[in-house]
Amino acid sequence: MKSNITLLMPLKAYKKKLAKQISDKLEMIYVDINELLEFELLDVDRASKVAGKEYIELQENKAVRRVASYNNSLITMDLGTLLKDDNIKLLKESSLIIYLKLQEKDYIKLIKKEYDFTSFDAELQLSVFKKRNEHLSKISDIVVECSNANKRDLSNEVLVSINNYYN
Repeated sequence: MKSNITLLMPLKAYKKKLAKQISDKLEMIYVDINELLEFELLDVDRASKVAGKEYIELQENKAVRRVASYNNSLITMDLGTLLKDDNIKLLKESSLIIYLKLQEKDYIKLIKKEYDFTSFDAELQLSVFKKRNEHLSKISDIVVECSNANKRDLSNEVLVSINNYYN
């Protein structure tokens, strides 16, 4: 049995609340890799401007490696951090990867609440969403459909899916 869970979902705010709820129920430590980086680097945007994108990616890889070595942790991160092959490999070795999959219509509703996009930006976001949705479904051990579920129901559904996976 893998000692960690990596929870993936496209929208940050919703994912964080849900991850904390699940980690509390499972008595796991909650770790967000991107929050860890922000804490360590203090200002990721400034570090990126001064040291470059490659430096930030190196720091992300180090953080993923370090967090993958933890035990009994529920891990979240921005999807851009995950989509690097080395990071996927590390997390697949140490974590049960659960993808909370949104349907396109639900994604559109939620993203409109979080961001103010032009129609071009919305089309681009939707295109990226479709590609990520397909990729994340393939790399995940468990895919949980999120349509029309509130956070409490969704956290219970995730817990049932974990239980079913191991039984």
